[in-house]
Amino acid sequence: GVQTCAIPISVRRALKSSPWNTGVALLAGALVLLLGTEAITADQITLMRSPLAIVHLFALGWCMQHADTPYRKAALTAMAAVIAFAFWNTNVGQSVFIAVCCAAVLWIDAVSLPKRIGHAATVIGSASFFIYLMHMLPVHLLEVTVALDEYITAAPAFAVILTLSVGLGVLAHAAVTRGVTVARRTLQRQPQDAQLAPEW
Repeated sequence: GVQTCAIPISVRRALKSSPWNTGVALLAGALVLLLGTEAITADQITLMRSPLAIVHLFALGWCMQHADTPYRKAALTAMAAVIAFAFWNTNVGQSVFIAVCCAAVLWIDAVSLPKRIGHAATVIGSASFFIYLMHMLPVHLLEVTVALDEYITAAPAFAVILTLSVGLGVLAHAAVTRGVTVARRTLQRQPQDAQLAPEW
């Protein structure tokens, strides 16, 4: 049968032959789409939940993966700083933190950690997407007892949110990983040429 893919063949070929240049082009296009989305609505809650509002993050990550020269790293460090301050509606401290973290990922190849801390960092890093997905549960839970403008700066509430978010995310990641493993084993045990059951 004819196979289809969400990503056009021409784009896949460009990403394979010139991953950096194509990634930069996709990043620029994603930022243009983001600006267009912001021009349509100023509702930040809506923008935060729009796919167009986060496409540039995937493109930025792709570019960071392929920034293999000092020039590319420097250019992407500047671009990450611009994105952190211009497109992420945060305070100055958060924007600085985001820009510094992006620069650290670009320029620091490896970090030596004690074995237990390194293992914990690996587990949390592997579950980072699930932590992101799950963090809104404790946030909304605490909104019932703590005012929205207060819990962000209240250290005890922030500690609870962080702990619950990481814990729930790690558990969700482990559950999904286990489920995928079980599903794969189940499918592998099934005969390739299974006969259809007879009609009665």
